[in-house]
Amino acid sequence: MKNRTPQVLLLALAGVAATAHCGKSESTGTPSLGPTDVVVSWTFDGKAASAAECTARGGVTVSVTMSATSDPELHQHDTADCEKGTLTFSGLNTGALGQPFVEAALLDEKGQTKTRADVTVTPVEGKTEVKLDFFPTQVMTTGATTGDATTDAVTTDAVTTVTSGGMGGMGGMGGMGSSASSASASATATATGAGGAKP
Repeated sequence: MKNRTPQVLLLALAGVAATAHCGKSESTGTPSLGPTDVVVSWTFDGKAASAAECTARGGVTVSVTMSATSDPELHQHDTADCEKGTLTFSGLNTGALGQPFVEAALLDEKGQTKTRADVTVTPVEGKTEVKLDFFPTQVMTTGATTGDATTDAVTTDAVTTVTSGGMGGMGGMGGMGSSASSASASATATATGAGGAKP
């Protein structure tokens, strides 16, 4: 019996040490990455934002929200003049962002939403570009190409592209005012790191 006591004690200490080590690795949380600037830009059917494009669409400002971040403290919201065409959320912790959801709403002079565009983004260190397109041309095709109520996604090391096609129904939007638009929007998120794309 006396010979087993040191072995049992040694096993117990090894278990405590393993548990303590496991606890330390869990407490480190999200890996520390450098900061990123999330640069959101918008176009109208592929055309750059301008006073003429904004006026033609009835837009005055664009409201941009970044939500669904891993760290809720990093949720962002800001508004910019429509014709500016871009808005930046600067110096955000890349690792704590996770894969945020970026949504932009085109607003008229009364603050009513004309249309929306959104995308889920994979941020990278340095600069993360998010490109949103309001009022994209709807391409009706057959087969496996885009359009025709399909969603295609292409992902590489540095670029994630999402294009949604087709016109959704108005189900559930019965009580909305006349300012609501059922136009669908496409979105592209491009992430560019400090070192560029990996080969």
